[in-house]
Amino acid sequence: MASKDFTDRLTWEEKARLNPLWAVMSVDEFAQADGDPSSWTVEQLARFFEKGRALFDIFLRPSLQRAEIRPERGLLVEYGSGMGRMLRAVHEAGYRCSGVDISATMLEHSRRLLPAVTDLHLVQADGGVPLADASADYVYSYAVLQHIPRTTVVRRAVLEMCRILKPGGLLRLQFQPGSMPFGARRRGATRAVNFERRSLTFRWVRLQKRWSVPSWVPQVPIVLLRQHNNWSGVPLRWGAMRGFLAAGGVRLLSLERDPVAQWNSVWLLGKKDLV
Repeated sequence: MASKDFTDRLTWEEKARLNPLWAVMSVDEFAQADGDPSSWTVEQLARFFEKGRALFDIFLRPSLQRAEIRPERGLLVEYGSGMGRMLRAVHEAGYRCSGVDISATMLEHSRRLLPAVTDLHLVQADGGVPLADASADYVYSYAVLQHIPRTTVVRRAVLEMCRILKPGGLLRLQFQPGSMPFGARRRGATRAVNFERRSLTFRWVRLQKRWSVPSWVPQVPIVLLRQHNNWSGVPLRWGAMRGFLAAGGVRLLSLERDPVAQWNSVWLLGKKDLV
């Protein structure tokens, strides 16, 4: 298990230099890995890329097929492509693909592990993506927004994904909402108010889980002030995400819980307006 110093304090470039495998895929098998690619075993890399193929098959392929985005004519862009874990699956499915990431070292590893995909770009200092407006048929992102520690940077990331989409293009985006957009009762649900570097979270709790109190005592609300960091980023309000999409000209098509994740995680599918 990586230290709190590794997860919370280090930037993603620093994580990429020390242990990029665990930074991307936090499983016990990668906990003692290091930043030297020559030390990574065939078995480790096989597990790493197999997870990418599973994510592609479960979360991307169905929407690509429904939209009839065929490999011979579609450009797919991954925001936060890291070492190419999902890009490899996209490439193997026959699609033209491009990746952008905040870490130059992650992109170097991607070029080494996936030399067939050369269209890789570093996110600029101001958060911009060095790709032209309306250049992508499909933009996707997985396990990226949840690690961004500033609300304005999350907004810029979403707007950049929307900007590079062609009119009629699709946005497939996973994020961890601070308030669930569906399926949660008023009591028992978590709510969040986001500021730039901190968020207030409101949660209903049962006192019986903490102290010996009678069963008839109802749930009570607690309020926590949460500091964002480079691992546990902004617990974004669903209302804020809807506003970001609207500002980027993307209309929500569907929203679903992540059936695999053990945490608060949802996937959305949006479509860029034609005008």
